Amino acid sequence: MQTPPRIEFSAFRTDRDPMLAAWQRFRGRLSQQATPGTDAASLANIVEADEWGVWRLLASNNREVARSAWAYHSFGAARSHVLRLREHADRLEVSLVDGPLVDSRGWTIGLDGTIAMTCARWYPSTASCTAAAENARNLLAVALVTDSARHWNAPNRLGRRFTVRWSAT
Repeated sequence: MQTPPRIEFSAFRTDRDPMLAAWQRFRGRLSQQATPGTDAASLANIVEADEWGVWRLLASNNREVARSAWAYHSFGAARSHVLRLREHADRLEVSLVDGPLVDSRGWTIGLDGTIAMTCARWYPSTASCTAAAENARNLLAVALVTDSARHWNAPNRLGRRFTVRWSAT
């Protein structure tokens, strides 16, 4: 039996967490390269909060297909937004974005003029980028949405990470 695609949530206690910082750097490149008609401002801001959370769309083989374009202030806000996106998957709009290297491409997907999710990597051609964006939209429509999130803390002095649930409040 094949595992269905799914949405996983991650939360971070500090904006200096290396995983959140990597997400922000990639998202920043997308906002710098946003094509006319995309809402670059929706990619440029991160929520001010005591903790931040993001989500990822994973394929059945656990490959990351897409990422949230936003950092959320609560698990409830993140999960609610994903459920709305999934419900309106047929209305999601794809925009292609020039990548940082010659001939590299990326994509963003939005709903009602606001970017909601981004690619997880750069693609070598317009054709592969377009196919990946369409695949992400199709996977989102059928993805399982998890009921909890992994909460990442910065590594302790022994290099170990601890995980706890992201609060639903």
